[in-house]
This record gives sequence, C-alpha cells and structure tokens, in this order.
Amino acid sequence: MPPLPRLTKILLLTCGALFLIESLLGSSFALDRWFGLWSINSGNFMPWQLVSYALLHNSISHLVFNMLGLWMFGSELERLWGDRRYGQLLLAATLTAGLAQLTMGFLSPGASVTVGASGATYGLLLAYALTFPRKQFDLVGFLPMVLMIMPGQLFYTLGLILFVVLFTNRSLIPIPPLPIPALQMVMIFGGLELLMGVMFSRSGIAHFAHLGGMLGAWLMLRYWRGQPPFSAKKRW
Repeated sequence: MPPLPRLTKILLLTCGALFLIESLLGSSFALDRWFGLWSINSGNFMPWQLVSYALLHNSISHLVFNMLGLWMFGSELERLWGDRRYGQLLLAATLTAGLAQLTMGFLSPGASVTVGASGATYGLLLAYALTFPRKQFDLVGFLPMVLMIMPGQLFYTLGLILFVVLFTNRSLIPIPPLPIPALQMVMIFGGLELLMGVMFSRSGIAHFAHLGGMLGAWLMLRYWRGQPPFSAKKRW
C-alpha cells in the first residue's frame, strides 16, 4: 500500500470521523438528512449535497472499501499530480456521480438518499488505469468487489468474507494470481456496472452513480490533455 499524501489523508480522516460521529449519536444526529444526496422530487434536496454526500457512509464495509480505493489509487495519483489537480478530479467525479444519481432518481420518482464516495472512487479507478495503463493487478483481488455489487445479501456476505481472506492471507485462496492490465480491469468493471444498473435498477446500489463518477474523471482527463470534446489547448 502506498504512503498517504496530504489530501488523501484529510479525506480518509474526515470520512472516518463523520461515520464515527453518526454511529455514536445515532438518529439524534442524522447527517444524511442534510448532507446526503436526496432526489430532487423528495423535497429534501439542497445544492451542497452534490458534494457532501460523498463524505458520508452507511456501513463500516461501505466506508472501508471506499477508503481502500481512495488509498490504493488516489495516493499515487496525488503524488503524481499534486493535491490541487487531484482534488479537481475528485470533485469532477463526485459531481458527475451525483448528477447521474439525481437523473436516475428523477426517472424513478420516490424519496431516496444516496451517500458514499463510491462514485469518486470509480473515477479514481478510471483515472489510474488511463494514467498507468500497463500496471498489472491480480484479478482475483477484485473478485470481492464484483460479488458485493451484485444484488442479494448472500453475494455481499461472500464478497466480504473473500475480501478479509485475501487481505489477511492470500495463500488460502486456491486460485493462482491472474494478472490483468489496469485498463482492461476498468473496462470489465464498467461493463459490469452498466449490466447491473440495467438489470437490477432497484438493488439499492447506485450503479449509474459509479458510471457517472467514471465519466467525470474521463472528461477531466480529456480537458487537461486538450482532447475532444474540449479545445486542443493542453492544461497539464
């Protein structure tokens, strides 16, 4: 695991502290009432929620997985780009993920709230793959994430157990490492998210917000590089 640069450390501590505060104070201090992302037709939507929702999480596993993604992919990008450019990409991914979720909420009316940095994390995943396309990952190590985005408590539980085993003792898994380039891995995840979003739109997982986060990161990278749909002027 990479060392923690400044902005990544701040975000990890902030998300952890907010989760701890809400867990200790319970319903008497429901942060998601004001800072979670509510659907536009719920009557609870406020503009700042398009950013603040990413700092809140509804379970310890939700928090841990997002913070691991922030640490694994965000740390290296922040050291490469600096905290200013890194923060811009995180903000873009957070906003587009939120807008994608609002769009889905508008198409499927009902009062619902979204929390979590998953959209921003998926944006980081895409940015990492486009920045380091030849980096190799063990595909087995991402199997828990695949299981946990599938509908059903059984898949979620299996993914959580597999994650703990992989994290503590990889040799217990009787599957040899399956190296895969980062870019191919992201394409697989993007395809799975699209499939899950279309087939299981009411699973409670914001699949289209994840895709929205990836879109925001992709657009930000193209903006910096002066690639269509933006002007040819590079901003690196």
